[in-house]
Amino acid sequence: MTIAEKIKESRLKLGLTQQEVSEKLFVTRQTISNWENNRSTPDIDTLIKLSDLYQINLESLLKPEQLAEEPERKSEEKKKDFRLPLYLLNLTAVIACVFTDFLTPTGTMTLWTTAAHFLLLVNFVLLFGFFLTKKRPLHAKTVVFALGKGLLILAIILGFTLWSNKGASADELHLIGHNYGHFIYLTFKAIGVIYLFDWRKFIYQK
Repeated sequence: MTIAEKIKESRLKLGLTQQEVSEKLFVTRQTISNWENNRSTPDIDTLIKLSDLYQINLESLLKPEQLAEEPERKSEEKKKDFRLPLYLLNLTAVIACVFTDFLTPTGTMTLWTTAAHFLLLVNFVLLFGFFLTKKRPLHAKTVVFALGKGLLILAIILGFTLWSNKGASADELHLIGHNYGHFIYLTFKAIGVIYLFDWRKFIYQK
């Protein structure tokens, strides 16, 4: 409950009108209305007078709103702490993939290319999770949900691809799988490159 709601509720409990309260506090009735509709907030001296008039504790008048703001503030701090490591992971993944593309022959898989591709996949899923949860409080549950959703989308795409080609031969399936994997790889890498140049989202965006 906000201060505005608390002020209005306390006045109504005592059966006072806004005009009566305004006369006791030497302010206009419109001022009381603004307080109760959260268009303005009384200063601390006025809050003390209101707590005396309404016979309520000043701490109880202030504390609920402060408690409501605290989780939101902590959530925003967590988001800020999460952004820079995510951007650095994206940078590392893109650089690793670019280097392995240049240093390994086309079509060959080494330990380094496998690691780079896996890192790029993790990077994409984390990016997806970050932008899915950026308007919500950042809790472990929401992050896990976002990551799970990203992996589910990838699994559905793969499932539909296999289902639509269930009559294909082994060689055809191998070619489809190769093309599908290469397309996904290039898509992930392109997304990573785009967000390298969109660093303000990670550093400054609220």
